[in-house]
Amino acid sequence: MSPWIAAAQGSCSGDTTVHACPPGRRSSRKLPNLASASPKMTPPSVVARALIPTVAAALCGCHADGHSTIRATVRDSSGIEIVANAAPLGAEHLPWTLDTVPIVDLGAREDDPHEQFSGVVIPLRLSNGHIVVATSGTSELRFFDPTGTWLHTIGRSGEGPGEFRSLGWLALGPGDTLRTYDWNLRRLSVISPAGKFVRSFDLASPGPRRGAIPLAVLTGGTILAGSTPFVTPGTPSGVTRDTAPLLVYGEAGTPVDSFGEFPGSEALIQGTEKSVTVMHCPFGKDLAVATVSGTSTIYVGSEDSPEVTIWSPAGLLTRIVRWHATAVPVTEHDRAAYVQAMEERAHPGQEEFQKRLVQMVREAPLPAQKPAYAGLVVGPRGTLWVQAYTAPEPDLPTPYQIFDSTGQWLGAITLPSRFKASQIGDDFVLGIWKDADDVDHVRLYRLSNRHPS
Repeated sequence: MSPWIAAAQGSCSGDTTVHACPPGRRSSRKLPNLASASPKMTPPSVVARALIPTVAAALCGCHADGHSTIRATVRDSSGIEIVANAAPLGAEHLPWTLDTVPIVDLGAREDDPHEQFSGVVIPLRLSNGHIVVATSGTSELRFFDPTGTWLHTIGRSGEGPGEFRSLGWLALGPGDTLRTYDWNLRRLSVISPAGKFVRSFDLASPGPRRGAIPLAVLTGGTILAGSTPFVTPGTPSGVTRDTAPLLVYGEAGTPVDSFGEFPGSEALIQGTEKSVTVMHCPFGKDLAVATVSGTSTIYVGSEDSPEVTIWSPAGLLTRIVRWHATAVPVTEHDRAAYVQAMEERAHPGQEEFQKRLVQMVREAPLPAQKPAYAGLVVGPRGTLWVQAYTAPEPDLPTPYQIFDSTGQWLGAITLPSRFKASQIGDDFVLGIWKDADDVDHVRLYRLSNRHPS
Protein backbone atom coordinates (compact mmCIF):
# COMPACT_ATOMS: atom_id res chain seq x y z
CA MET A 1 0.00 0.00 0.00
CA SER A 2 1.19 3.49 -0.69
CA PRO A 3 -0.15 6.91 0.19
CA TRP A 4 -2.04 9.38 -1.84
CA ILE A 5 -0.36 12.63 -0.91
CA ALA A 6 -2.59 15.39 0.38
CA ALA A 7 -0.84 18.74 0.02
CA ALA A 8 -2.19 22.15 0.82
CA GLN A 9 -1.38 25.50 -0.68
CA GLY A 10 -2.03 28.67 1.27
CA SER A 11 -4.87 28.16 3.72
CA CYS A 12 -5.16 24.38 4.02
CA SER A 13 -6.77 23.44 7.32
CA GLY A 14 -5.31 20.86 9.64
CA ASP A 15 -7.82 18.18 8.71
CA THR A 16 -5.94 16.91 5.70
CA THR A 17 -5.43 13.16 5.88
CA VAL A 18 -3.20 10.77 3.96
CA HIS A 19 -4.39 7.37 2.77
CA ALA A 20 -2.45 4.42 1.48
CA CYS A 21 -3.13 4.03 -2.21
CA PRO A 22 -0.69 2.58 -4.74
CA PRO A 23 -0.38 3.72 -8.33
CA GLY A 24 -1.03 1.57 -11.35
CA ARG A 25 0.20 0.11 -14.55
CA ARG A 26 -0.99 -1.62 -17.67
CA SER A 27 1.13 -2.41 -20.71
CA SER A 28 1.65 -5.35 -23.02
CA ARG A 29 5.07 -4.52 -24.34
CA LYS A 30 8.38 -3.20 -23.12
CA LEU A 31 8.84 0.53 -22.89
CA PRO A 32 12.60 1.05 -23.24
CA ASN A 33 12.71 4.41 -21.53
CA LEU A 34 10.57 7.16 -20.07
CA ALA A 35 10.55 9.15 -23.24
CA SER A 36 8.84 6.32 -25.11
CA ALA A 37 6.16 5.67 -22.49
CA SER A 38 2.74 6.03 -24.02
CA PRO A 39 0.18 8.06 -22.04
CA LYS A 40 -2.57 5.61 -22.96
CA MET A 41 -1.79 1.92 -22.76
CA THR A 42 -4.02 -0.99 -23.70
CA PRO A 43 -4.80 -3.40 -20.84
CA PRO A 44 -3.03 -6.74 -21.35
CA SER A 45 -6.27 -8.67 -20.93
CA VAL A 46 -7.73 -6.78 -23.88
CA VAL A 47 -4.61 -7.28 -25.96
CA ALA A 48 -4.60 -11.00 -25.25
CA ARG A 49 -8.21 -11.45 -26.29
CA ALA A 50 -7.61 -9.58 -29.51
CA LEU A 51 -4.72 -11.79 -30.58
CA ILE A 52 -5.23 -15.08 -32.41
CA PRO A 53 -3.96 -17.94 -30.24
CA THR A 54 -1.31 -20.10 -31.86
CA VAL A 55 -1.31 -22.89 -29.26
CA ALA A 56 -4.10 -24.20 -27.02
CA ALA A 57 -3.76 -27.18 -24.70
CA ALA A 58 -5.57 -28.66 -21.71
CA LEU A 59 -2.81 -29.98 -19.50
CA CYS A 60 -3.51 -33.04 -17.37
CA GLY A 61 -2.25 -34.39 -14.08
CA CYS A 62 -2.90 -37.82 -12.62
CA HIS A 63 -4.23 -38.99 -9.29
CA ALA A 64 -2.84 -42.09 -7.60
CA ASP A 65 -5.80 -44.08 -8.94
CA GLY A 66 -4.73 -43.32 -12.49
CA HIS A 67 -7.61 -40.98 -13.32
CA SER A 68 -6.60 -37.80 -15.06
CA THR A 69 -7.30 -34.31 -13.75
CA ILE A 70 -8.03 -31.49 -16.18
CA ARG A 71 -5.61 -28.70 -15.59
CA ALA A 72 -5.64 -25.14 -16.84
CA THR A 73 -6.02 -24.30 -20.50
CA VAL A 74 -2.83 -22.68 -21.81
CA ARG A 75 -2.77 -20.54 -24.92
CA ASP A 76 0.17 -18.81 -26.54
CA SER A 77 -0.79 -15.48 -28.07
CA SER A 78 2.17 -13.90 -29.82
CA GLY A 79 4.56 -14.90 -27.07
CA ILE A 80 2.16 -14.11 -24.20
CA GLU A 81 1.12 -17.28 -22.38
CA ILE A 82 -2.47 -17.23 -21.13
CA VAL A 83 -3.26 -19.70 -18.36
CA ALA A 84 -7.01 -20.05 -17.79
CA ASN A 85 -7.97 -22.03 -14.68
CA ALA A 86 -11.54 -23.30 -14.45
CA ALA A 87 -10.99 -24.91 -11.04
CA PRO A 88 -8.13 -25.72 -8.64
CA LEU A 89 -6.42 -29.08 -8.90
CA GLY A 90 -7.28 -29.82 -5.27
CA ALA A 91 -5.80 -29.91 -1.78
CA GLU A 92 -3.78 -33.04 -2.55
CA HIS A 93 -1.70 -30.97 -4.99
CA LEU A 94 -0.70 -28.36 -2.37
CA PRO A 95 2.94 -28.89 -1.35
CA TRP A 96 2.55 -27.47 2.19
CA THR A 97 0.51 -27.34 5.35
CA LEU A 98 0.45 -24.39 7.72
CA ASP A 99 0.70 -24.71 11.49
CA THR A 100 -2.14 -23.00 13.33
CA VAL A 101 -0.03 -21.89 16.31
CA PRO A 102 2.62 -19.21 15.69
CA ILE A 103 6.22 -20.04 16.54
CA VAL A 104 6.93 -16.34 17.14
CA ASP A 105 4.36 -13.80 18.39
CA LEU A 106 5.86 -10.34 18.85
CA GLY A 107 3.29 -8.42 20.85
CA ALA A 108 2.22 -11.25 23.12
CA ARG A 109 4.37 -9.91 25.97
CA GLU A 110 2.47 -6.76 26.87
CA ASP A 111 5.06 -5.75 29.48
CA ASP A 112 7.89 -5.67 26.93
CA PRO A 113 8.16 -2.21 25.29
CA HIS A 114 10.17 -3.66 22.40
CA GLU A 115 7.07 -5.62 21.36
CA GLN A 116 4.71 -2.66 21.40
CA PHE A 117 4.25 -1.37 17.85
CA SER A 118 2.40 1.70 16.60
CA GLY A 119 1.61 3.39 13.33
CA VAL A 120 2.51 1.47 10.18
CA VAL A 121 4.09 -1.87 11.13
CA ILE A 122 6.13 -3.81 8.54
CA PRO A 123 8.05 -7.04 9.33
CA LEU A 124 10.79 -8.77 7.34
CA ARG A 125 12.72 -11.98 7.94
CA LEU A 126 16.40 -12.13 6.98
CA SER A 127 18.12 -15.24 5.64
CA ASN A 128 19.66 -15.93 9.08
CA GLY A 129 16.19 -16.03 10.64
CA HIS A 130 16.39 -12.63 12.31
CA ILE A 131 13.20 -10.56 12.13
CA VAL A 132 13.25 -6.80 11.49
CA VAL A 133 10.16 -4.75 12.28
CA ALA A 134 9.64 -1.18 11.07
CA THR A 135 7.26 0.80 13.25
CA SER A 136 6.41 4.29 12.05
CA GLY A 137 4.92 5.41 15.35
CA THR A 138 8.40 5.55 16.89
CA SER A 139 10.42 5.87 13.64
CA GLU A 140 12.39 2.74 14.50
CA LEU A 141 13.68 -0.52 13.07
CA ARG A 142 13.69 -3.23 15.73
CA PHE A 143 15.81 -6.36 15.34
CA PHE A 144 14.85 -9.73 16.88
CA ASP A 145 16.57 -13.12 16.80
CA PRO A 146 14.83 -16.21 15.30
CA THR A 147 13.09 -16.95 18.62
CA GLY A 148 11.64 -13.44 18.88
CA THR A 149 14.13 -12.13 21.46
CA TRP A 150 14.87 -8.43 21.01
CA LEU A 151 18.44 -7.67 19.93
CA HIS A 152 18.69 -3.94 19.26
CA THR A 153 16.86 -0.94 17.79
CA ILE A 154 17.97 1.71 15.34
CA GLY A 155 16.34 4.91 14.14
CA ARG A 156 14.47 7.78 15.74
CA SER A 157 12.43 10.79 14.71
CA GLY A 158 14.50 13.31 12.78
CA GLU A 159 16.02 14.18 9.43
CA GLY A 160 19.61 12.99 9.91
CA PRO A 161 21.19 9.77 8.57
CA GLY A 162 19.22 6.79 9.86
CA GLU A 163 16.40 9.01 11.17
CA PHE A 164 12.84 9.17 9.89
CA ARG A 165 9.94 11.59 9.79
CA SER A 166 7.41 9.19 8.26
CA LEU A 167 8.75 5.64 8.00
CA GLY A 168 6.29 3.84 5.74
CA TRP A 169 8.10 1.20 3.65
CA LEU A 170 10.58 -1.61 4.31
CA ALA A 171 11.95 -4.06 1.75
CA LEU A 172 14.73 -6.61 1.46
CA GLY A 173 17.56 -5.85 -0.95
CA PRO A 174 20.59 -7.81 -2.21
CA GLY A 175 22.63 -9.54 0.48
CA ASP A 176 19.95 -9.05 3.14
CA THR A 177 20.44 -5.29 3.03
CA LEU A 178 17.33 -3.30 3.96
CA ARG A 179 15.63 -0.51 2.06
CA THR A 180 13.43 1.99 3.89
CA TYR A 181 11.45 4.94 2.58
CA ASP A 182 10.44 8.13 4.35
CA TRP A 183 7.24 9.57 2.86
CA ASN A 184 7.72 13.07 4.25
CA LEU A 185 11.39 13.40 3.31
CA ARG A 186 10.94 11.37 0.09
CA ARG A 187 14.18 9.68 1.00
CA LEU A 188 15.25 6.08 0.52
CA SER A 189 17.82 4.69 2.95
CA VAL A 190 20.01 1.59 2.76
CA ILE A 191 20.62 -0.27 6.04
CA SER A 192 23.02 -3.19 6.54
CA PRO A 193 21.73 -6.56 7.87
CA ALA A 194 23.37 -5.67 11.20
CA GLY A 195 21.42 -2.42 11.38
CA LYS A 196 24.13 0.03 10.30
CA PHE A 197 23.20 3.04 8.19
CA VAL A 198 24.89 2.77 4.75
CA ARG A 199 23.61 5.64 2.65
CA SER A 200 20.47 7.45 1.52
CA PHE A 201 19.20 9.23 -1.57
CA ASP A 202 16.07 11.03 -2.67
CA LEU A 203 13.64 9.56 -5.18
CA ALA A 204 13.13 12.17 -7.88
CA SER A 205 9.60 13.29 -8.63
CA PRO A 206 8.18 11.20 -11.49
CA GLY A 207 6.27 14.17 -12.89
CA PRO A 208 4.70 17.53 -12.10
CA ARG A 209 2.94 17.49 -8.72
CA ARG A 210 3.51 13.78 -8.22
CA GLY A 211 5.33 11.74 -5.57
CA ALA A 212 7.21 8.47 -6.01
CA ILE A 213 5.87 5.32 -4.33
CA PRO A 214 8.52 2.57 -3.89
CA LEU A 215 7.03 -0.91 -4.33
CA ALA A 216 9.83 -3.47 -4.62
CA VAL A 217 13.59 -4.00 -4.85
CA LEU A 218 14.73 -5.54 -8.14
CA THR A 219 17.99 -7.11 -9.33
CA GLY A 220 21.06 -5.08 -8.43
CA GLY A 221 19.17 -2.94 -5.94
CA THR A 222 17.12 -0.93 -8.43
CA ILE A 223 13.72 0.19 -7.15
CA LEU A 224 10.34 -0.47 -8.74
CA ALA A 225 8.14 2.53 -7.97
CA GLY A 226 4.78 3.92 -8.84
CA SER A 227 3.59 7.44 -8.29
CA THR A 228 0.67 9.31 -6.86
CA PRO A 229 -0.64 12.85 -7.31
CA PHE A 230 -0.47 15.61 -4.73
CA VAL A 231 -4.07 16.22 -3.77
CA THR A 232 -4.71 19.89 -2.98
CA PRO A 233 -7.62 22.03 -1.78
CA GLY A 234 -10.03 22.58 -4.63
CA THR A 235 -9.74 18.99 -5.84
CA PRO A 236 -13.23 17.81 -6.87
CA SER A 237 -14.97 15.56 -4.37
CA GLY A 238 -15.89 12.01 -5.30
CA VAL A 239 -14.35 8.65 -6.10
CA THR A 240 -11.27 8.58 -8.30
CA ARG A 241 -8.69 6.08 -9.48
CA ASP A 242 -5.40 7.49 -10.61
CA THR A 243 -3.46 5.99 -13.52
CA ALA A 244 0.31 6.30 -13.67
CA PRO A 245 3.41 4.48 -14.92
CA LEU A 246 5.45 1.98 -12.98
CA LEU A 247 9.03 3.22 -13.03
CA VAL A 248 12.43 1.67 -12.35
CA TYR A 249 14.72 3.92 -10.31
CA GLY A 250 18.49 3.56 -10.36
CA GLU A 251 20.78 4.01 -7.37
CA ALA A 252 21.07 7.72 -8.12
CA GLY A 253 17.37 8.10 -7.33
CA THR A 254 16.24 8.94 -10.87
CA PRO A 255 13.99 6.89 -13.20
CA VAL A 256 15.88 4.78 -15.74
CA ASP A 257 13.03 2.75 -17.25
CA SER A 258 9.25 2.45 -17.38
CA PHE A 259 6.86 -0.48 -17.55
CA GLY A 260 3.88 1.51 -18.85
CA GLU A 261 0.75 2.80 -17.14
CA PHE A 262 -1.54 1.02 -14.68
CA PRO A 263 -4.57 1.88 -12.55
CA GLY A 264 -3.79 2.61 -8.93
CA SER A 265 -6.06 2.76 -5.89
CA GLU A 266 -9.61 3.98 -5.75
CA ALA A 267 -9.75 6.95 -3.40
CA LEU A 268 -12.61 8.88 -1.84
CA ILE A 269 -11.96 12.63 -1.82
CA GLN A 270 -13.79 15.43 -0.06
CA GLY A 271 -12.39 18.76 -1.16
CA THR A 272 -13.20 22.41 -0.51
CA GLU A 273 -11.39 25.61 -1.42
CA LYS A 274 -9.52 25.48 1.90
CA SER A 275 -9.07 21.81 2.74
CA VAL A 276 -9.01 18.32 1.34
CA THR A 277 -9.58 14.92 2.95
CA VAL A 278 -8.54 11.70 1.22
CA MET A 279 -9.35 8.15 2.29
CA HIS A 280 -9.53 4.75 0.70
CA CYS A 281 -12.75 4.22 -1.18
CA PRO A 282 -14.94 1.74 0.73
CA PHE A 283 -14.50 -1.63 -1.00
CA GLY A 284 -12.17 0.08 -3.45
CA LYS A 285 -9.61 -1.66 -5.61
CA ASP A 286 -5.83 -1.28 -5.33
CA LEU A 287 -2.84 -2.06 -7.47
CA ALA A 288 -1.31 -5.32 -6.24
CA VAL A 289 2.41 -5.80 -6.95
CA ALA A 290 4.65 -8.65 -5.79
CA THR A 291 8.18 -9.79 -6.54
CA VAL A 292 10.95 -11.83 -4.95
CA SER A 293 13.81 -9.84 -3.45
CA GLY A 294 16.75 -9.62 -5.82
CA THR A 295 14.80 -10.68 -8.91
CA SER A 296 12.94 -8.71 -11.54
CA THR A 297 10.02 -11.03 -12.27
CA ILE A 298 7.06 -8.88 -11.33
CA TYR A 299 3.48 -9.93 -10.60
CA VAL A 300 0.84 -7.25 -11.10
CA GLY A 301 -2.91 -7.21 -10.61
CA SER A 302 -5.52 -4.46 -10.62
CA GLU A 303 -8.07 -6.45 -8.52
CA ASP A 304 -10.75 -5.70 -11.13
CA SER A 305 -11.07 -9.37 -12.06
CA PRO A 306 -9.48 -12.72 -11.12
CA GLU A 307 -6.39 -12.11 -13.23
CA VAL A 308 -2.69 -11.46 -12.60
CA THR A 309 -0.07 -10.47 -15.17
CA ILE A 310 3.56 -11.62 -14.98
CA TRP A 311 6.42 -9.58 -16.38
CA SER A 312 10.00 -10.47 -17.29
CA PRO A 313 13.14 -8.65 -16.10
CA ALA A 314 13.22 -6.99 -19.53
CA GLY A 315 9.80 -5.46 -18.92
CA LEU A 316 7.89 -7.81 -21.23
CA LEU A 317 4.51 -9.27 -20.42
CA THR A 318 5.13 -13.03 -20.50
CA ARG A 319 2.07 -14.61 -18.88
CA ILE A 320 -1.51 -13.86 -17.86
CA VAL A 321 -2.97 -16.08 -15.15
CA ARG A 322 -6.76 -16.24 -14.82
CA TRP A 323 -9.02 -18.26 -12.59
CA HIS A 324 -12.73 -18.73 -12.07
CA ALA A 325 -14.31 -16.70 -9.26
CA THR A 326 -17.83 -15.44 -8.70
CA ALA A 327 -18.15 -11.68 -8.32
CA VAL A 328 -19.45 -10.64 -4.90
CA PRO A 329 -21.84 -7.64 -4.85
CA VAL A 330 -21.47 -4.82 -2.32
CA THR A 331 -24.61 -4.26 -0.23
CA GLU A 332 -25.85 -1.67 2.23
CA HIS A 333 -25.25 -4.26 4.94
CA ASP A 334 -21.58 -4.22 3.92
CA ARG A 335 -21.52 -0.43 4.20
CA ALA A 336 -23.01 -0.61 7.70
CA ALA A 337 -20.39 -3.16 8.77
CA TYR A 338 -17.64 -0.98 7.26
CA VAL A 339 -18.88 2.05 9.22
CA GLN A 340 -19.09 0.02 12.42
CA ALA A 341 -15.49 -1.13 12.01
CA MET A 342 -14.38 2.49 11.48
CA GLU A 343 -16.17 3.64 14.62
CA GLU A 344 -14.64 0.85 16.68
CA ARG A 345 -11.15 1.89 15.54
CA ALA A 346 -11.58 5.55 16.51
CA HIS A 347 -8.73 6.92 18.65
CA PRO A 348 -9.20 9.31 21.57
CA GLY A 349 -8.91 12.92 20.49
CA GLN A 350 -9.90 12.17 16.88
CA GLU A 351 -13.65 11.90 17.37
CA GLU A 352 -14.61 14.88 15.20
CA PHE A 353 -12.25 13.87 12.42
CA GLN A 354 -13.55 10.31 12.59
CA LYS A 355 -17.13 11.53 12.34
CA ARG A 356 -16.26 13.35 9.12
CA LEU A 357 -14.70 10.20 7.64
CA VAL A 358 -17.72 8.12 8.64
CA GLN A 359 -20.02 10.64 7.00
CA MET A 360 -17.96 10.44 3.82
CA VAL A 361 -18.43 6.67 3.81
CA ARG A 362 -22.18 6.96 4.46
CA GLU A 363 -22.56 9.26 1.45
CA ALA A 364 -20.11 7.57 -0.92
CA PRO A 365 -21.39 5.67 -3.94
CA LEU A 366 -20.87 1.95 -3.49
CA PRO A 367 -19.07 -0.06 -6.15
CA ALA A 368 -21.14 -2.76 -7.82
CA GLN A 369 -18.89 -5.54 -6.55
CA LYS A 370 -16.01 -6.19 -4.18
CA PRO A 371 -12.42 -6.44 -5.42
CA ALA A 372 -11.56 -9.81 -6.95
CA TYR A 373 -8.77 -10.27 -4.37
CA ALA A 374 -6.90 -8.31 -1.70
CA GLY A 375 -3.20 -8.73 -2.41
CA LEU A 376 -0.35 -10.82 -3.83
CA VAL A 377 2.63 -12.52 -2.19
CA VAL A 378 5.30 -14.60 -3.93
CA GLY A 379 5.99 -17.86 -2.09
CA PRO A 380 8.57 -20.65 -2.37
CA ARG A 381 9.23 -22.44 -5.68
CA GLY A 382 7.93 -19.46 -7.61
CA THR A 383 4.39 -19.91 -6.33
CA LEU A 384 1.94 -17.03 -6.27
CA TRP A 385 -0.32 -16.60 -3.23
CA VAL A 386 -3.45 -14.52 -3.89
CA GLN A 387 -5.20 -13.19 -0.80
CA ALA A 388 -8.99 -13.45 -0.75
CA TYR A 389 -10.96 -10.27 -0.13
CA THR A 390 -12.87 -10.74 3.13
CA ALA A 391 -13.72 -7.17 4.20
CA PRO A 392 -15.65 -5.99 6.08
CA GLU A 393 -15.60 -9.21 8.15
CA PRO A 394 -12.26 -9.13 10.05
CA ASP A 395 -12.86 -12.37 11.95
CA LEU A 396 -13.16 -14.57 8.88
CA PRO A 397 -10.20 -16.89 8.18
CA THR A 398 -8.42 -15.74 5.03
CA PRO A 399 -7.91 -18.16 2.13
CA TYR A 400 -4.90 -17.64 -0.11
CA GLN A 401 -5.31 -19.18 -3.56
CA ILE A 402 -2.01 -20.71 -4.64
CA PHE A 403 -0.70 -20.97 -8.21
CA ASP A 404 2.46 -22.84 -9.17
CA SER A 405 5.30 -21.34 -11.19
CA THR A 406 3.51 -22.16 -14.45
CA GLY A 407 0.25 -20.49 -13.41
CA GLN A 408 -1.63 -23.70 -12.57
CA TRP A 409 -4.17 -23.24 -9.77
CA LEU A 410 -3.32 -25.70 -7.01
CA GLY A 411 -5.85 -24.80 -4.33
CA ALA A 412 -6.10 -22.72 -1.17
CA ILE A 413 -4.31 -22.54 2.15
CA THR A 414 -6.36 -20.75 4.80
CA LEU A 415 -4.51 -18.42 7.13
CA PRO A 416 -5.80 -17.46 10.58
CA SER A 417 -8.41 -14.73 10.88
CA ARG A 418 -7.08 -11.19 11.34
CA PHE A 419 -3.73 -12.25 9.84
CA LYS A 420 -2.22 -10.88 6.64
CA ALA A 421 0.90 -12.45 5.16
CA SER A 422 3.70 -10.11 4.11
CA GLN A 423 6.52 -12.62 3.42
CA ILE A 424 6.44 -16.35 2.62
CA GLY A 425 9.60 -18.45 2.63
CA ASP A 426 10.48 -22.09 2.19
CA ASP A 427 9.31 -22.98 5.69
CA PHE A 428 7.57 -19.93 7.14
CA VAL A 429 4.83 -17.35 6.73
CA LEU A 430 5.43 -13.93 8.31
CA GLY A 431 2.87 -11.19 8.69
CA ILE A 432 0.69 -8.96 10.84
CA TRP A 433 -2.06 -10.27 13.11
CA LYS A 434 -4.52 -7.86 14.76
CA ASP A 435 -6.00 -8.78 18.10
CA ALA A 436 -9.54 -7.97 19.25
CA ASP A 437 -8.41 -4.44 20.20
CA ASP A 438 -6.94 -3.90 16.72
CA VAL A 439 -3.38 -4.00 18.13
CA ASP A 440 -0.70 -5.21 15.72
CA HIS A 441 1.29 -8.37 16.47
CA VAL A 442 4.09 -9.68 14.27
CA ARG A 443 3.57 -13.42 13.87
CA LEU A 444 5.64 -16.18 12.29
CA TYR A 445 3.99 -19.49 11.35
CA ARG A 446 5.70 -22.69 10.31
CA LEU A 447 5.07 -23.84 6.73
CA SER A 448 5.67 -27.59 6.47
CA ASN A 449 6.44 -29.57 3.33
CA ARG A 450 3.87 -32.32 2.87
CA HIS A 451 6.24 -34.43 0.80
CA PRO A 452 9.77 -33.95 2.19
CA SER A 453 12.49 -35.50 0.08
